[in-house]
Amino acid sequence: MIVLALLVCSAGAAQAGAWTQKRGHWQVITTTIYGDAPTAFDGKGNTGISLQFDKALLLNAAEYGLTNRITLLLNTETAYARSHLAPSPRVKGLDNAYEGGARFLLSSRHGMFSVQASYKSAGAFNFSVSANSRVAGSAAELRFLYGGNFKLAGRDGFFDLQAGQRFLSAPRANETPLDLTAGLWLTPSRMVMLQNFNVIGGGDGQPPYGYFRSHKLEVSVVQRLTKRLLVQAGVFYSPLGQNALRERGVVLALWTQV
Repeated sequence: MIVLALLVCSAGAAQAGAWTQKRGHWQVITTTIYGDAPTAFDGKGNTGISLQFDKALLLNAAEYGLTNRITLLLNTETAYARSHLAPSPRVKGLDNAYEGGARFLLSSRHGMFSVQASYKSAGAFNFSVSANSRVAGSAAELRFLYGGNFKLAGRDGFFDLQAGQRFLSAPRANETPLDLTAGLWLTPSRMVMLQNFNVIGGGDGQPPYGYFRSHKLEVSVVQRLTKRLLVQAGVFYSPLGQNALRERGVVLALWTQV
């Protein structure tokens, strides 16, 4: 049941971080992700579980600056996944999810400190729903974000820290995400970005959902094509986990900024 529980733990979805969009400006990030997992971490963090799992995701993250302090969010996800963990039967799912919310800038005196709230329909983020259309579900999330800029060897860089809580409908357990991002502009048009995506699932779920933790590392390059268009290409991998997939994959994204 590990595979059923963890489609939601997907690296690669780019976000604007703690920064809000300027009033009247918007940004859309369209991301495609492909990943697979030949093994999974067991309850002790070992990788002794063999399985077959692969997934393809298409994500659209749109942001609009209602004011300089308030940014509206609208995200969509389409996911296709297949899994097989013997002796269970093979399972596959195809579904969509929709998310709406807002980010509010609390302070910009010592870096950017924001709070974000959103609500998400079940579907692509929840493989148990994708594999069984008769199951309903949703997720609400509250997230705190802090970001800032720095200089390294004369080059501009930024960092972004995010922590929050996801409240999932039964039978899923609530989750605590923690995401870390650092980017450095190697040239005025090319940036390297390192990201660490972490999700801890509480033990308050109903069977087959229980405690888990998933950790992913991602490295990518962002290339500015024009003033308004950027492209991101990267890879990710799960070095650690518990009751989670040992996943690896590739990411390709197009950023549009107006």
